[in-house]
Amino acid sequence: MQDNDEKDSGPAKTHLRPAQRDVLATPTRVLHPALLALQPVLGLYANNAGKTSLPELIRPAFVLAGGGVAVWLVLRVLLRDKYRAGVAASIVIVASLAGWNFLEYFIGSVEPVAPAGPWLAFNVVYGVACVIFLLAYRRMFASQPGVLLSLALLAAFAAVLIGLANVFLRGAFGAFPTGSIVAYVTTVVFCLAVVARYSGDFVNWTQTLNWFAGVLLALYMLLAAGNVWRLPPEAKSPASPAKATASLPAEVTAKYPDIYFVALEGYARPDVLQRSYACDITPFLTAMQGKGFQTVPDSRSNYALALFSLTSCLNMDYLQDVLGERKNGPNPFAEVFNAYHHNKVYDFLKSKGYSLHVLAPGSEPLDPRSNIDVTYKPLRSLTEFERVLAKSTAAGRAVQFVRYLRDDKPSTRRAAFIRERTEFVFDRLAGSGGVPKHEAGADCRRHPKARQTPFECPAGFRKWPLV
Repeated sequence: MQDNDEKDSGPAKTHLRPAQRDVLATPTRVLHPALLALQPVLGLYANNAGKTSLPELIRPAFVLAGGGVAVWLVLRVLLRDKYRAGVAASIVIVASLAGWNFLEYFIGSVEPVAPAGPWLAFNVVYGVACVIFLLAYRRMFASQPGVLLSLALLAAFAAVLIGLANVFLRGAFGAFPTGSIVAYVTTVVFCLAVVARYSGDFVNWTQTLNWFAGVLLALYMLLAAGNVWRLPPEAKSPASPAKATASLPAEVTAKYPDIYFVALEGYARPDVLQRSYACDITPFLTAMQGKGFQTVPDSRSNYALALFSLTSCLNMDYLQDVLGERKNGPNPFAEVFNAYHHNKVYDFLKSKGYSLHVLAPGSEPLDPRSNIDVTYKPLRSLTEFERVLAKSTAAGRAVQFVRYLRDDKPSTRRAAFIRERTEFVFDRLAGSGGVPKHEAGADCRRHPKARQTPFECPAGFRKWPLV
């Protein structure tokens, strides 16, 4: 195969104007793999501007851009052509990141309404499609040396992939997602095989992809800047502290008690737990009442979202009264977001001299940012931004598959993430002397909304699979 590292002149230089010869004489840099790898980070941030601080983009941007360069370097060694390797690397990057996001959207949209067809039929169709491609591939590149070896490698790849699908992947993901993933991955690999054999002008391809990737990132930057510009002034800097609205009282130096505010999202009231999950928390409630806690047996939430409920609670008023006329503005959700982070309770406690310590729940909109002195979170833990980003790429399915092999059952990625944060909170409270670890009568650790995950209670209780 011809090495374009030395021969990268592209098309013939005869009959060209001096300006064109100067352009062709300048070596073309392969930038598009790294630029395309950054696209998911800026795309996700552009649609969540004002909810995520810019420093939180540094780690995922560095990992993805570095990964894109690493893929290009590996393919450059294998293909011995930096421009051909760049095109192949961009195919891998786009397929694993932005393309995978579309694949997950397709699976999520079609799977609930798709008829459950026989898995054997998919195996037959997949085999026939692979044979047709291999025949076409041989016809396209029959004159090139080593084409039979390439055919053998492609056939072995397709056989191994469909074997993994039958033995492991179908149990981890289900039939329809597995079929979609297998077809998608096979298409990408076959495209790479064509690029590896194609004898086109990859210098022009590189120049075009560099411009395309650069323009795409510029558009995302403009979109992010426009979304930030439309935010309320207080919400444009999420990490900046708010000014205390309450006046400083004379007794600020007096001794005040410690305050623990624990909000349990998705923790149902006692009768619902008993009826739906056979989980009796009466001993826990009795113990809490004995310590002077007030319990409300027939409580109901005023709002459908935790963010709305917490915003109302921390501002000590109904949400429509907290927002006032701002609820009719162009971006009412941003107004709720701003009212949550700049709330009256935090302002009042800071005016009394309190130091606010927060155990991060792991949900980006619910991570308090204003007037906070200390935030506790697990070391090396993903942020909400990174978790959403990973879920929309091939990394999400890879993690799900690893957990399936480890636990020998389907695993919900969101449940595992929330469980990690919840257990960290329990350990932190127990270590600080706030609440004895596992004092509650029912040690129910799984997220109630997690599909196909048993709701774990102590011995003697039934395990109910959720639907």
